Order: sequence, then C-alpha cells, then structure tokens
Amino acid sequence: MDSARLSFPITISQRALVLLMLWSLMVMILRCEPIHDLDAFWQIRVGQLMLDSGRLVTHDQFTYTHAGEPSPTFGWLAQLLFACVFRIDSWRSLQTVYAMLFSAAFIIAGSSNRCAKLSPFSVALGVMLGFESGLSNSDIRPQGIALLCFAILLALARSDLRDSLKVLFSVPILLVWQNSHPSVFVGGAVIAILGATEWGLAIHGEVEARPWGLTFLLPIIGLIQFATPSGWSILATSWLNIEIARDLLRVTEWLPPWEPTVIKAALPFWFLLAFSLVLIVRLKFEVEVKDLCIFAVMTLLALSTSRFILFWGLAMVPIWASWIERAKPVGLFAWQPDRRMEPRTFFPVMLLGGTLAFGIPSVLGCPFFSEEIPLTGIARLKQALPSGRIYNYREWGGPLILANSPAWRVAIDGRLWVFDRAQWEDYSATALGKVTIRELVRRHRPDAFFLRRGFHEPLIESLRQSTQWREFYSDELSIIFIKCIEPTVQAKETFFLSPHEERPGLGATKGYVPCPRSDGAKPSARSREHQAG
Repeated sequence: MDSARLSFPITISQRALVLLMLWSLMVMILRCEPIHDLDAFWQIRVGQLMLDSGRLVTHDQFTYTHAGEPSPTFGWLAQLLFACVFRIDSWRSLQTVYAMLFSAAFIIAGSSNRCAKLSPFSVALGVMLGFESGLSNSDIRPQGIALLCFAILLALARSDLRDSLKVLFSVPILLVWQNSHPSVFVGGAVIAILGATEWGLAIHGEVEARPWGLTFLLPIIGLIQFATPSGWSILATSWLNIEIARDLLRVTEWLPPWEPTVIKAALPFWFLLAFSLVLIVRLKFEVEVKDLCIFAVMTLLALSTSRFILFWGLAMVPIWASWIERAKPVGLFAWQPDRRMEPRTFFPVMLLGGTLAFGIPSVLGCPFFSEEIPLTGIARLKQALPSGRIYNYREWGGPLILANSPAWRVAIDGRLWVFDRAQWEDYSATALGKVTIRELVRRHRPDAFFLRRGFHEPLIESLRQSTQWREFYSDELSIIFIKCIEPTVQAKETFFLSPHEERPGLGATKGYVPCPRSDGAKPSARSREHQAG
C-alpha cells in the first residue's frame, strides 16, 4: 500500500503544541488550588434561582435586613453560567471549567502577537509571567469570564481581520463581558491606545490602513457600559460598591498594591513590574509606542487598585513575549520557522497534557475548599436550626446562603452595594462590642449567631455572659450561639414559638427547641451557674 495513504492528514504547529502544554499545566495548578472566594457561593445561588424561575433576580431573597427590596443584577450572566456548570457535578465541575477558561485567556493572549518571528520560548515565558501575575486572583469569580473576554478582544484588535469583522465579532464579546462583570472600560482603555497609535502611524504615512474598526469600537464600548439590566444606574451602584469596599471595609483587592495588607500578595506584580522596566532599559527604550502606552496605562490602573493586576498581567503577555525575544541573547532559543508536528509526535504530548490537567489533581488529593470556609459549622447549624434568621460574619453570608436559602435569612453578605454606609458602620461597631446584646436582639431578632473568632471576640464574650444564648458549636475558626429556653418556659411548652412566626416569608423557625450541648464547646461560667441553679 502507498505510504502516502498511511500518513495522517492532521498536523499541529510546534508553537501551538507548546501553548497546549502550558494550558494543561495552568489547568493543573488551578485545580490543585483550594476554593477560597466566598462570594462564589451566593453567586451560584443567584444563578440557581434564575434557572428555576426563568427570570432575573431583581429583589433580595437572602437577607432579613433587606428582604424583598430591589437588588441590582450585577454579573447576572456569570452567575447563570456558574449555576449551569454547578448542576453537572457540583463544585468539581465548576472548578474544572473555570480553570480551563481562566487558563485559555492567557493562551489566547500569547497567540495574539502578530509578529511571526517569536520563538516558542519567548511566547511561553510571556504566558507564564502573565499567569503568575494573576494567580492570586484566580479563584472562581466573574472576573475570570471578563479576563477571557479581554483576551479575545485584544486578539481581535491585533488581528489582520477587516475592520467590519473586528467590530462584528467584538460586540457580542463586549456584551458578555459587561453582563458577567462590569469592567468593560478596561478593554476600552486598551482599544483607545491601539487606535490612537495606529492613527499616528497612518497620519505619518508609515502604514496605509486607517484603524476605523478600532475607532468605531470606542463609542460602542461606551454604550455597552450601560447594556445591562441595571442600565444607567450601574454607575451609581458601581461607585457605591467602590466606596464601601475601598474606603469603609478596606477590602484588599480594592486597595493599592503597596498597602501593608496587600503587598505580600502583590509581590509577583512588583517583581514583574521591575522586570518590565529592566527589559525597556535593555532595549534602550526602542519599543513600539503602542506597547509602551499599554504598559503605562495598565500599570497606572494596577497601581490604583490591586484588582486590576489581573488585567495588567494579561495585557502584558504579548508585550513581554516581544520584548523578551529582542532582549535575550541571539543564540538562546533562537527563532526558527514554525515546524508542523505529526500525530506520532503530538498525540503523546497531548496525552501527557490531559493527564496533567485532569489526572494529577485527583491523584494528589488536593483539598477542595480552603480551611477558612466553615463548612462543618454550617452543617451543624443546619441540623439544629432548619430555618430562621442568622446574624453572621459578612464573608460567610455566601456559604450560608448556598447551604440553606431561603430557609435561612442572613443579616449581611458579600453584595456590598446592597447595604448602606450606616449598616456597615453598625456591623463594625457590633463586632467591637459597642452594641449591647439587648439592642442587637431588638434590631435583628436573630435565631442564631454565626460568628468568626478574632473578628467578633467582644461580641462573643457578651453572648457568653448572656443567659438567653448558649454556645452550641465552636472550632478554631467559627462559633455558633443559639437561643436558649428558660427552664420555666420549657416546663410549660413542648416548643417555644419563634418571634418571627407571625412574619411569613422571612425564614422563620418552626420553633425553638432546648439548645443541645455542643461537641467540644465549653459552656461559660455563668451558663454553668445557671444550669446548676
């Protein structure tokens, strides 16, 4: 038989094979990382409600402090996607799909450089540097979908497609981006830089083509900012979210990377920023104007707010690849024409990549959740309190919501824009023990307290001194208090009606039962005296 007939028609380029292996390695790393982000829990629950009802969740269904009030639909598309994937195999499927999408963003960025004479070494190093810069922000969040859209937008902008096709393909990407995470202005900033520099080259006669496609994209991006169910109100909601997160709560991702609470996590950014400056100096500032402008603008964004480091790292991937290629010694991993690999070569490599991405994490038995998520405490509380109001630590609102909403209603959660400044100030004052138990119960009428050790220590001590609340469960991270029944009341009633029984729809308990002794939790001295009496 003719040998030509035995040949397999499919081949793959050497650069593509290297990028595929890098993608597999990044997926493996992300799948070995435990889940840390607590907002993903309530976002999944929002998505589940949308799937069940077939409509957007426009009113609060999670808290007793804002029950039934209008709630902005921030990131609804990402929440819907999370819920769909979550239905396949719970957290395992969601973590895997998210890792694949997050890693794909950096691969697309590495493939977007139109300069053909880049060695696989330079491209691979640029991709890994970008991935390293974003690793601290790689947990399951809507930002990951925004990152993928950003990568596709940059690839389209740098491509040789006709202007009409650039606009046509960019619009749906931008719509998905803004409805998954309202940060499409980042893409607008880069498109503006690319368009301005290409117009400069065209005006000076260095190129013939006019960047009409990028020019038309700018007003489209401006309009797409408001192409969400929130419409124009997204600006006010976004600003409120920034004020609460940055100025009041001091959430680390909203702080500059030099803040003491952020600088350790931002060390890769500082190293890569210094590395970029060294490359510029080594190249004697002979770099493309557009690359230098993108570097400057994205660096300013990252320096203003740490959360933009993720986008900074991705935007820098093709730039690093180009700068590294020019700055490295000529003989080191020198560029060669891209070879085509036959199946007998790339099939084993692809098999190895699949094993890395999907086999190794399972074999290693990496922990699935961070130890900072109080899953055991939530399970114990669900056994003791099937429904009711829970006064809680803010970050744990998400896990509580996913575990037992709508039967449970929490006091507060990660949707920062839902709560005004006065409520956040009251939340902080309560944690510091500046609000009495009597006043706190009068305002919230809780059925249980789910608190964090360290943050709530003054409140915990006050509850331990109260005869109306018993420590039901405690561990090194969390502590739970449940309302107690006075012995005289218990003798007369088989159960004690919740004070919320007359308020349907607020997740009322069917009744209080005598508080069980906690496993390992020690009653306070005052509680022991009460029991002895």
